[in-house]
Amino acid sequence: MPANGGVRAPADCHGFMPGLARTSPKSRPASTAAALAALAAALLMTLFAGRASADQALFWRAVSPAGQELYMLGSLHMARTSFYPLKDILYEAFDRSGTLVLELDPDSTELGATLNIISEKGFYAQPDTLFAHLDPDSLEMLSPYAERLPGGDETSMKPWLAAVTVSVSILEELGYLVKEGVDRHFLAKARERDMTFVELETPAEQLNVFADMSETESLMFLRATLLELKDIEGFMDEMVGAWTDGDAARFEEAFFSTYKAWPELSPLLDKVIFDRNQTMFERLEPVLDNPGKPVFAVLGSGHLVGPRGIPALFAAAGWQVEKF
Repeated sequence: MPANGGVRAPADCHGFMPGLARTSPKSRPASTAAALAALAAALLMTLFAGRASADQALFWRAVSPAGQELYMLGSLHMARTSFYPLKDILYEAFDRSGTLVLELDPDSTELGATLNIISEKGFYAQPDTLFAHLDPDSLEMLSPYAERLPGGDETSMKPWLAAVTVSVSILEELGYLVKEGVDRHFLAKARERDMTFVELETPAEQLNVFADMSETESLMFLRATLLELKDIEGFMDEMVGAWTDGDAARFEEAFFSTYKAWPELSPLLDKVIFDRNQTMFERLEPVLDNPGKPVFAVLGSGHLVGPRGIPALFAAAGWQVEKF
């Protein structure tokens, strides 16, 4: 698990849309790859933000039997500038901490590998096209967004990559930006302090969660995304409202609502959420071996809620866990 005594230098890896939708996989700048990896993971996490309030946060404190403190803040990976500042208690906990933990270094220099994944696993071999693989319902739902894809209705993008491209394009048009995400907000503060930083996943690992989906899973992922896009603003408002109120149960209900309504999509959850919860929990443990200054983890909100969320895993391991 990578770690360093400071924070890596920034790289321009977030400004890839709408350029991604206009370029071929070979001509796309390498800097788009790490951003795409992070955004792909974000699609089944929190893609949402609004105006901040004094009451906001999905925020937990956990204490081990040995006395090690861990703060866990649910991240919103895309946000508006108006979302800040956050609640004072979050900054106070951060200031007490000695290590920042994120799912992913959003400024990762691991670009060549992820660009290769996109090029090799994100497109059908020509002359095959995405639209030739869609059932009638998915075809009808995707058709209004065809202009957002390279090649339009002749695009060779595989379903998972088309889902990412369309979603990010729409969210950016609505003003939700990766650079304003909660994880990046705290990473910037960590840079100012030369704070120790640990990432729990790599861009390639995150991207491969999607790129290694079977054809059936990839089509299900696209369908789930298109169903959420039917009322993206309402979906966003509900998720943000739950986050702002610090209401984990309400957030969980909203977050998994698509999968409750369409149970045939539920197999995606193990791959995209629950298996990764377990992996991140296991990778957090070595960071917490030696009691000292608290550790401040900013992880996708969808990974923190519910009986299979990361706070629940710590509670099952004997930690005292409380919701702020």
